[in-house]
Amino acid sequence: MGYEVRDHKLIVVEEEAATVRLIFSRYLDLGSLSALQRDLRERRIITRRRTLSSGRAIGGRALTNGPLAYLLRNRTYLGEINHRDKSYPGEHQPIIDPRMFEAVQAKLTEHRQVRRLRRQSSNALLMGRLFDDRGNPMMPSYAIKKGVRCRHYVSCVLNQGRKEEAGSFPRVAAEAVERIVLDAIGALSLVKQIEVGPSPESAEILSARGRKGLASASTPPRWTLRASSKPLP
Repeated sequence: MGYEVRDHKLIVVEEEAATVRLIFSRYLDLGSLSALQRDLRERRIITRRRTLSSGRAIGGRALTNGPLAYLLRNRTYLGEINHRDKSYPGEHQPIIDPRMFEAVQAKLTEHRQVRRLRRQSSNALLMGRLFDDRGNPMMPSYAIKKGVRCRHYVSCVLNQGRKEEAGSFPRVAAEAVERIVLDAIGALSLVKQIEVGPSPESAEILSARGRKGLASASTPPRWTLRASSKPLP
């Protein structure tokens, strides 16, 4: 996005270049890839449509977190050429001002570190292991109801404004699904019997023993939530 190739050279496409500048600017304003994704969807900004030599049409899709992160890290927009994880001065015109580019890199790095720390300190036993039946990761979340903190796992596409892409269970109570998984692990002799109660102490026991059992598997297990006539306990 932002350039096209003519005579083996990168030439700025002004309309797309304006979109690239908007994406960088809005990321600094919003400070979140998911919020940026929702903002771009509301503005109906999509990828360039192209027709391959085979006749197949590609593009014309909304930008998701992965492509957005790649775009925001791409030093091509500084007038450089990327080669084997390094960049070198190019002959094409830059699209992004260096100060804005570096400000975006700093924010991306900061948020990546925050996510890593949050993941390490999280009590969500199934973080990175639970998916809906469309393959979307289920992320830990919570809500406060009548002063009580209620934990959930939520399909990641909900936070990205892509509700229509969520699976059959876009949101599920964390304690219920963790209990089901831990019971299954217990049946496989990966952990001993765990007694889960409503008290904070029992929740801590669940977290500690559950993590130990999950970590003992040679290959990190994954679970998918699928539609069923049997409700969660």
